[in-house]
This record gives sequence, C-alpha cells and structure tokens, in this order.
Amino acid sequence: MMTYQFIAVHSNEYSVALMCSVLEVSVSGYYAWHKREPSRHSREDAFLAEKIVEAFQHNRRFPRLFYDTTSLTGFSALFT
Repeated sequence: MMTYQFIAVHSNEYSVALMCSVLEVSVSGYYAWHKREPSRHSREDAFLAEKIVEAFQHNRRFPRLFYDTTSLTGFSALFT
C-alpha cells in the first residue's frame, strides 16, 4: 500500500502515529503491514524489475531489451 510505504520512508523524520493520523490510517494497520512478508506478486514484480534493469544496463538497446524481457515473462507471442 502506497500510504504505508510513504510512512515507512519518512518514519525517521516524523512520528508514525502523527503520519497515520494525518493520512487517516490506523497505527496498528501500518505495523501489521510493516511486519508482513511481501506477497508472491510483489516478489515476482521485484524479480522482473531487476531483470529489466540488468538487461538494459547490459545491452543499452531496445530490441535486445524487448527480447530479454519477453523471454522471461513468456508473453512474446502477444507482441509479435
């Protein structure tokens, strides 16, 4: 959740309780989110984002980047 991510990023500047109050979320909800393991979908997104960055840095060309990412996702048939 974007609100909780914002609170986590700025928790060293402002109190969590204050930010939760201003952003109208519960403190307990924030701490539950903070303790929770990332979802499978989030882990997959992070993995693909990392591979895209690696492919871009390695190749610096769009066609190669396109083929590298489609081979990872298996969606190449959709773009041909």
